[in-house]
Amino acid sequence: MLRDYKKEKVEDLHDPENLVELGNISLMNGNLEDAEKKFKEAIKRKHDYCEAHFGLANLYSMKGYLEGAIEEYEETIKCNDKHVNAHNNLGNIYLSIGETDKAVKELENAIKIDPDHSVAHYRLGLAYLRKDRDDEAIKEFKEAAMRNPEFAEAYNTLGRTYGLLGRVDEAIEAFKKAILLKHLNSEYHNDLGIALTMKGDLEEANKEFAESIRLEPDFPDPHVGMGNNLLVMNKLNEAAFEFREAIRVNPYIEEPHLKLADIYEKKGLLGEAIKEYRESIFINPDIPEAHYKLGVILMNTGRREAAISELVDTVKLDPRNAGAYYYLGRIFDDMKLYDDAIKNFEIAIKLDPCLDEAKAALKETEDKKRSKK
Repeated sequence: MLRDYKKEKVEDLHDPENLVELGNISLMNGNLEDAEKKFKEAIKRKHDYCEAHFGLANLYSMKGYLEGAIEEYEETIKCNDKHVNAHNNLGNIYLSIGETDKAVKELENAIKIDPDHSVAHYRLGLAYLRKDRDDEAIKEFKEAAMRNPEFAEAYNTLGRTYGLLGRVDEAIEAFKKAILLKHLNSEYHNDLGIALTMKGDLEEANKEFAESIRLEPDFPDPHVGMGNNLLVMNKLNEAAFEFREAIRVNPYIEEPHLKLADIYEKKGLLGEAIKEYRESIFINPDIPEAHYKLGVILMNTGRREAAISELVDTVKLDPRNAGAYYYLGRIFDDMKLYDDAIKNFEIAIKLDPCLDEAKAALKETEDKKRSKK
């Protein structure tokens, strides 16, 4: 009798349903190799077994083999076109690889099958955002939150969407709902801080940034957010501290270097300002503001050639920067290159007819050129 029982158990291991069940257990335990064997064996024994294809698709998705995952989700749907999670997961993969139209189709299918599928509503909202269908995205985020009132990320993404649209009060309300559900999430506090900053409530914003930092000290964004607010409040030393903290956490973000340079410049620490402007340019060479401000400092400290280089880079990146042409004109005037100076002053005036300094400089340079003759 014991022999018969063992035989039955061995035979059960060849049953596709049992193989899928064991494969899912291996998948949850992180044993991907064993899970893959089980799913493939189940498919071999019963090719049209949906859950075997679905399990293999999930495994491929976990491994980052998205082409295989797409194929297996499609096989799942062929077996059962009402498989809501196959449509949902397939839509999510299409969303992740930028196939937005396909993502919308699959996620809409998932919602048709199960209108209460909160994750499908949420992901469809993300897909609509990619297509600039903002009102529809908001509707889907609200649907996700309504169908799952504990879905904090839906509230937070709703808040971000409102923020992008300038609907600040609604953004604040949504962020607060997200925080009520997950008050230990540093990103939610940071997002609320940004919204409060947009509203002009800098003190309350800084409280949220401080809470975000307390929860996650190595998160650079709230340091930058608080630093910007302190800079507006003219609390230069405190702002500089926050920007230095952001740089300590992640030295490869250009904004805190740029803002710290601005503070050093205001405090007359031009050597330190030059260093920080150069750091920001090293990280991102395509910031016209950094080239412009560095060029002006270099000009004012007598480093003409270096200043010309930075100001030329400025106008390459921002051809409508009248100030850069004006300062190039001043440098060329100092170098007695009057034709070049006049040319740059004229461009500056054309770009900004109200730039009186350029008008005065142009007249002075033209006088110098005439007297030279």
